[in-house]
Amino acid sequence: MDLETYRNIGHAFDYVEKIEEYGIGGKHISNIGYYYPFNIRSGEGTARMLLENQINFNVINRLEDWSDLETIIIPSATQLNNKIVSKLNSFLERGGKLLIMGKSILNNNNNLWFDIGAKYIGKPKHDIDYTVINQKIKGNDLVESPFLNYKAAHRFKVQDAEILASIKEPYFNRTRASFSSHQNTPYKLKDSEYSAIFKKGNIIYIAHNLDVMYFSSGARIHRDLFKKVLDIFHRNPMVKVDLQSSGRINLLHQPEKSRYVLHLLYATPIQRGRAQVIEDLVPIYDTDVQINLKKNIKKVFTVPGKKKLKIKKRNGKTFVMVPKFKAHVALVIEY
Repeated sequence: MDLETYRNIGHAFDYVEKIEEYGIGGKHISNIGYYYPFNIRSGEGTARMLLENQINFNVINRLEDWSDLETIIIPSATQLNNKIVSKLNSFLERGGKLLIMGKSILNNNNNLWFDIGAKYIGKPKHDIDYTVINQKIKGNDLVESPFLNYKAAHRFKVQDAEILASIKEPYFNRTRASFSSHQNTPYKLKDSEYSAIFKKGNIIYIAHNLDVMYFSSGARIHRDLFKKVLDIFHRNPMVKVDLQSSGRINLLHQPEKSRYVLHLLYATPIQRGRAQVIEDLVPIYDTDVQINLKKNIKKVFTVPGKKKLKIKKRNGKTFVMVPKFKAHVALVIEY
């Protein structure tokens, strides 16, 4: 027995012991559903965009009860079938909302699984293209000028949907025969006849493989675009936390204890060789938390430490502020 190894492990178990009772029997809860596509680039790309925006979500592939869900995200590499589409249609009929990306909207015969108010024309004919957002999704964190997509969108002509973002195509594909001194060929001034993002009813469709591009290239603008589009549907998150992109959250429900437990984590991994190492744990100050649960919140306190936090209520929501935490803190939300 290596006593030094066990001493090191003991630090972790000492911490777990202090918060253990707030996890036993807890059920992960969210009103965002994520259908895992069993494709690393698509699946992890979507998960990263959600995690880095502190969006709590439930993987729903084997989840039977969808009653808590308001919005379901279908990543670009998802292979749907008649059974899951039937369940998704029932979800839509109950007022649920879908955010669908890329080729997942098509079956094996290139027919649409859902009515998205557009006609499928075909695969991309360019290697890259550019997205131009409109007034519906613009904001201080998104540029209004065209921005690059590292892989062009599937081509759809909108018929009776609301266009949220258009496409500008490059003058040509960059090859030995058609050369541009820029890494990517500039865009034409005229908008393409195809659209990047559009909405019909309770479905928003993103024609690009936004998740794969984020996994491969990590462009913040693609993550911010995803968040802006999701916000159109996801207006009432159960919890909203003011953290930077390395922050993570997780919400548990312990109904037998009449409480929720919200975990906040913050650490910045550093790439060292083949591994990502977490070494420098910096304190995080004045973290604002918004709680939007269908319960009368009576008390909020931190664990470890059991420090009671001041509650403010406004428009049916509960607000607290965490003065300081390092690496991890859990908020116990009693009702």
